[in-house]
Amino acid sequence: MPLWLLIRDIFRSYFRTVAFSTVLLLLFLYPGSSIPAVRIANLDKAIHLIAFSLLYVIAYAEWSFHRSSSSQSRWSIAIVVISLLFGLSVEVLQGVLPLNRSMELADFVADSLGVMLGILICAAVGKHFIHRIFRMS
Repeated sequence: MPLWLLIRDIFRSYFRTVAFSTVLLLLFLYPGSSIPAVRIANLDKAIHLIAFSLLYVIAYAEWSFHRSSSSQSRWSIAIVVISLLFGLSVEVLQGVLPLNRSMELADFVADSLGVMLGILICAAVGKHFIHRIFRMS
Protein backbone atom coordinates (compact mmCIF):
# COMPACT_ATOMS: atom_id res chain seq x y z
CA MET A 1 0.00 0.00 0.00
CA PRO A 2 1.46 3.40 -0.92
CA LEU A 3 2.24 5.75 1.95
CA TRP A 4 -0.27 8.38 0.84
CA LEU A 5 -3.09 5.81 0.98
CA LEU A 6 -2.05 4.79 4.48
CA ILE A 7 -2.03 8.43 5.60
CA ARG A 8 -5.42 9.01 3.96
CA ASP A 9 -6.92 5.97 5.72
CA ILE A 10 -5.52 7.02 9.11
CA PHE A 11 -6.84 10.55 8.65
CA ARG A 12 -10.30 9.27 7.67
CA SER A 13 -10.46 6.79 10.53
CA TYR A 14 -9.18 9.14 13.21
CA PHE A 15 -10.33 12.53 11.89
CA ARG A 16 -11.76 13.71 15.23
CA THR A 17 -8.56 12.87 17.11
CA VAL A 18 -6.33 14.50 14.50
CA ALA A 19 -8.54 17.61 14.31
CA PHE A 20 -8.79 18.02 18.10
CA SER A 21 -5.05 17.45 18.53
CA THR A 22 -4.34 20.08 15.89
CA VAL A 23 -6.62 22.60 17.60
CA LEU A 24 -4.95 21.88 20.95
CA LEU A 25 -1.50 22.29 19.45
CA LEU A 26 -2.42 25.63 17.90
CA LEU A 27 -4.01 26.90 21.11
CA PHE A 28 -1.18 25.74 23.38
CA LEU A 29 1.41 27.28 21.05
CA TYR A 30 -0.43 30.57 20.69
CA PRO A 31 1.91 33.43 21.68
CA GLY A 32 1.59 34.25 25.37
CA SER A 33 1.65 37.99 24.73
CA SER A 34 -1.61 37.66 22.75
CA ILE A 35 -3.49 35.86 25.52
CA PRO A 36 -5.57 38.15 27.75
CA ALA A 37 -4.57 38.11 31.41
CA VAL A 38 -7.16 36.33 33.55
CA ARG A 39 -6.67 36.33 37.30
CA ILE A 40 -8.16 32.94 38.18
CA ALA A 41 -5.81 30.74 40.16
CA ASN A 42 -4.67 27.63 38.25
CA LEU A 43 -7.01 28.26 35.32
CA ASP A 44 -4.35 27.10 32.87
CA LYS A 45 -3.96 23.82 34.77
CA ALA A 46 -7.73 23.27 34.65
CA ILE A 47 -7.67 23.94 30.89
CA HIS A 48 -4.89 21.37 30.43
CA LEU A 49 -6.80 18.82 32.54
CA ILE A 50 -10.05 19.27 30.59
CA ALA A 51 -8.32 19.35 27.20
CA PHE A 52 -6.44 16.10 27.79
CA SER A 53 -9.52 14.40 29.24
CA LEU A 54 -11.37 15.26 26.04
CA LEU A 55 -8.41 14.18 23.93
CA TYR A 56 -8.38 10.76 25.58
CA VAL A 57 -12.17 10.32 25.27
CA ILE A 58 -12.15 11.31 21.58
CA ALA A 59 -9.18 9.05 20.80
CA TYR A 60 -10.74 6.20 22.79
CA ALA A 61 -14.01 6.54 20.87
CA GLU A 62 -12.30 6.37 17.51
CA TRP A 63 -9.72 3.73 18.36
CA SER A 64 -12.25 1.45 20.06
CA PHE A 65 -14.55 1.77 17.05
CA HIS A 66 -11.80 0.65 14.64
CA ARG A 67 -10.13 -1.99 16.84
CA SER A 68 -11.26 -5.37 18.13
CA SER A 69 -12.24 -5.80 21.76
CA SER A 70 -9.58 -8.47 22.21
CA SER A 71 -6.81 -5.90 21.79
CA GLN A 72 -8.46 -3.27 23.99
CA SER A 73 -5.73 -3.10 26.62
CA ARG A 74 -3.01 -2.65 23.98
CA TRP A 75 -4.69 0.24 22.21
CA SER A 76 -5.77 1.81 25.51
CA ILE A 77 -2.12 1.86 26.58
CA ALA A 78 -1.18 3.23 23.15
CA ILE A 79 -3.66 6.10 23.56
CA VAL A 80 -2.23 6.92 26.99
CA VAL A 81 1.36 6.88 25.73
CA ILE A 82 0.58 8.95 22.63
CA SER A 83 -1.44 11.47 24.66
CA LEU A 84 1.34 11.87 27.22
CA LEU A 85 3.98 12.21 24.49
CA PHE A 86 1.81 14.85 22.85
CA GLY A 87 1.54 16.75 26.16
CA LEU A 88 5.28 16.52 26.74
CA SER A 89 5.98 17.68 23.19
CA VAL A 90 3.72 20.70 23.64
CA GLU A 91 5.54 21.66 26.84
CA VAL A 92 8.95 21.28 25.22
CA LEU A 93 7.83 23.39 22.25
CA GLN A 94 6.51 26.06 24.61
CA GLY A 95 9.91 26.20 26.27
CA VAL A 96 11.96 26.17 23.06
CA LEU A 97 9.99 28.38 20.66
CA PRO A 98 10.01 32.17 21.13
CA LEU A 99 6.30 32.36 22.00
CA ASN A 100 6.49 34.16 25.34
CA ARG A 101 5.36 30.86 26.90
CA SER A 102 7.19 28.65 29.32
CA MET A 103 7.64 24.93 29.79
CA GLU A 104 6.05 23.91 33.09
CA LEU A 105 6.13 20.55 34.82
CA ALA A 106 2.79 21.42 36.44
CA ASP A 107 1.16 21.65 32.99
CA PHE A 108 2.44 18.18 32.12
CA VAL A 109 1.12 16.88 35.46
CA ALA A 110 -2.27 18.43 34.59
CA ASP A 111 -2.09 16.77 31.15
CA SER A 112 -1.37 13.42 32.82
CA LEU A 113 -4.22 13.86 35.30
CA GLY A 114 -6.48 14.78 32.39
CA VAL A 115 -5.62 11.54 30.60
CA MET A 116 -6.37 9.61 33.82
CA LEU A 117 -9.71 11.43 34.12
CA GLY A 118 -10.45 10.49 30.50
CA ILE A 119 -9.74 6.85 31.34
CA LEU A 120 -12.15 7.04 34.27
CA ILE A 121 -14.84 8.67 32.12
CA CYS A 122 -14.51 5.98 29.46
CA ALA A 123 -14.57 3.22 32.05
CA ALA A 124 -17.62 4.72 33.75
CA VAL A 125 -19.80 5.25 30.67
CA GLY A 126 -18.52 2.49 28.38
CA LYS A 127 -17.52 2.53 24.74
CA HIS A 128 -21.03 1.96 23.37
CA PHE A 129 -22.32 5.14 25.02
CA ILE A 130 -19.27 7.06 23.81
CA HIS A 131 -19.85 5.77 20.27
CA ARG A 132 -23.43 7.06 20.46
CA ILE A 133 -22.22 10.48 21.65
CA PHE A 134 -19.88 10.74 18.65
CA ARG A 135 -22.51 9.17 16.36
CA MET A 136 -20.35 6.18 15.46
CA SER A 137 -22.24 3.07 14.45
